[in-house]
Amino acid sequence: MRIAHNVVVTVFSKKEENEEEITRALLNLFPFSAQNYLEKQKTTGVNEEQIMILTVKINKESHTNNFLKLLFQSLGKEDKEILFEQKESRLDDELAFFIRLSKLKMLQSKYELTETGNCYHIKIQLATYPKSRQTALKIIDKLLA
Repeated sequence: MRIAHNVVVTVFSKKEENEEEITRALLNLFPFSAQNYLEKQKTTGVNEEQIMILTVKINKESHTNNFLKLLFQSLGKEDKEILFEQKESRLDDELAFFIRLSKLKMLQSKYELTETGNCYHIKIQLATYPKSRQTALKIIDKLLA
């Protein structure tokens, strides 16, 4: 059963950070080789600093399902409770569900929610049939169970 149409994970690597470590932690979020899905884009930050935007987008059903299984198995009980409590505000009008994982913790292979911008930003485009907010919330409940 398709849970998500696609999943996009994005992280910024600033000039003073170790891009290789950040990339490795990004790719470690996936229970399969995601190297072929990795995209890099250079941009300029607020203070004219160079920033590398690292993105992995997957849309193959087996890949999205396996990613979601690993993600929700790896989150702690407290983080799952937070997601459950905040599910309404984390779900946008297009039925995409958003999660931010701490970049510092992910570099230590630990999954932990964060509210800061220093994160691995996960956008899960839920596959809802029929397309409704109620159906999307039920999918989120199942993922968090």
